[in-house]
Amino acid sequence: MNNPVSTPPPWQQSVLRPPPWPPLLVAARWWVRYGPGIAVKQRLLREWLDVGLQQRPRPPKTVRTRYGQRFLVPTTSDFIARAIYLHGCWEACISRLVASSLRRGDGFIDIGSASGWYAVLAARLVGPTGHVVAIEPAAHEQLLANLALNNVGNVRVVQAAVTIEPGTVTLYTPHANIGATTTIRPDTYQSTVTVPGLPLAHMLHPGDLENARIIKVDVEGAEGTVLTQLAASIPRLRKDCEIIVEVTPHWLDIAGHDVGTILKPFMDNGFHTYRIQNSYAPEDIPGMLRHPLPPAPATGPLPRQIDLLLTRAAES
Repeated sequence: MNNPVSTPPPWQQSVLRPPPWPPLLVAARWWVRYGPGIAVKQRLLREWLDVGLQQRPRPPKTVRTRYGQRFLVPTTSDFIARAIYLHGCWEACISRLVASSLRRGDGFIDIGSASGWYAVLAARLVGPTGHVVAIEPAAHEQLLANLALNNVGNVRVVQAAVTIEPGTVTLYTPHANIGATTTIRPDTYQSTVTVPGLPLAHMLHPGDLENARIIKVDVEGAEGTVLTQLAASIPRLRKDCEIIVEVTPHWLDIAGHDVGTILKPFMDNGFHTYRIQNSYAPEDIPGMLRHPLPPAPATGPLPRQIDLLLTRAAES
């Protein structure tokens, strides 16, 4: 389902002629991106810049990322957009892992693509001989806009949520973070949307799984559904295929899944589980960009939320 947007939304239209941003804000953002001194950046972010942009959102803007792409920042009230504006990057350690792993001709499956950060990044890395599948039910317009902004032609977009059976599903979008849209009703949320739901097998074309070097799963509580369906296709995966998945044990429990149960088929087929360093605290991002830690073996109970790497590569 790749439906073109006939009339661009207001934030996309206005980004063509945005009003000027305050010089002090621009200078502070430059320092956060390129200046020395992690401690100074942390204090700047914690005490003024990130909070100020959230409380007093700026108008739409197009920014250059650390990986050379252009990205639309529709509003700085959104957490992902604000991080990309300030740092030129989203999820620094995961992005570094994706960038260091993908090669020309590879496949990349992005389940829960949001506004397209990883789809755009992967599209350049795999090149014209590679292919990206971006599955995103809610932020479809922003995803298409960012693909168009970067002249991406090797991405197939699927506007649907992964479900057990075909049908429809209600998604809940929280305040100020479109990337946290979920099928599990939270205590508070900004809006709801009803979208098509399809099994993963209905979304993928022949060869998508077989060619995938990385499958990324970020579906805010529906990871049990996705991993259960992926487990049935393990024999079809490349030996070097790796799965990056955000796991939230509490939401898995609500959805009727257990972490150990959903990971067991992968462990039984030679996959190892690693923790990927990640933090969404604004003051932690400069340190992760400057000194990213490699994935570490996952041991002990999982915290409230964690990003995992499933890989058949031998443990070091």
